[in-house]
Order: sequence, then C-alpha cells, then structure tokens
Amino acid sequence: MKFSEKLKLCRKDLKITQAKLADMVGVDVRTIRNYEAGRSYPKNRKVYLKLAKIFSKTENFFSSETVLADFPYDDDSSFDQQQIVTEVLSISREFFKNKKVSEVDKKAVFEAVQIAYFENHFNT
Repeated sequence: MKFSEKLKLCRKDLKITQAKLADMVGVDVRTIRNYEAGRSYPKNRKVYLKLAKIFSKTENFFSSETVLADFPYDDDSSFDQQQIVTEVLSISREFFKNKKVSEVDKKAVFEAVQIAYFENHFNT
C-alpha cells in the first residue's frame, strides 16, 4: 500500500481533518494534501516518526510501502508467521496478475479469502 493511501486511511480512521493532522505533525495543510494525493513524500525522517506516533503504528509503517510493514507478529507463535504471510502474498500476487484467470474467478477467490477471515475472526 502506498504512503498516500496509508496516511489518508489512518487519518480518516482517527476522524481528524487534514488541517488538524498538519497541526499535529507541524507542517502546512497543503503538505498533508500533497502527501495524501501522492504528489510528495516527507523528506524528513522525523515526519514519518511523528505520523507513526500519532497513529500508533510502527516506525517503518509509513516509510515502507509493503503490506508487511506493520504486520503484528506474535513472538510466542510456534510457526513463522512472517514467512507464511510472505508466501501467501507472493502466491496471491501471482494469481491476481495472471491474465489467463478471469476477473470473475479472481473476484471469487478474493471473496473466499474474506469469508475465511471473517469466519475465523468471529468464531474465536
């Protein structure tokens, strides 16, 4: 996920305006607008750190555009969650970019994954 998308989603989840976020970070509101529009990125590492603190994310959440940047790994786990997630994402990327698979089939797989998630999420 791109920095601009993460920033916008986090800000909306926290229900704050671009102006409020700009004030919290110490930048101009135009800067936040440009970040969210994907026209620019923070040039100073301190901005990334401030954003991480505001949104309770890890330090590299905003500076990395990988999905795994903020995956909450359980250190007590008996299996390597990061490896599993990496493999699932790699397989998914290959599947979804395959031109031979119809959009209907891609949508069905995506919906099946969502159903599996929600079945396990609400049955625990």
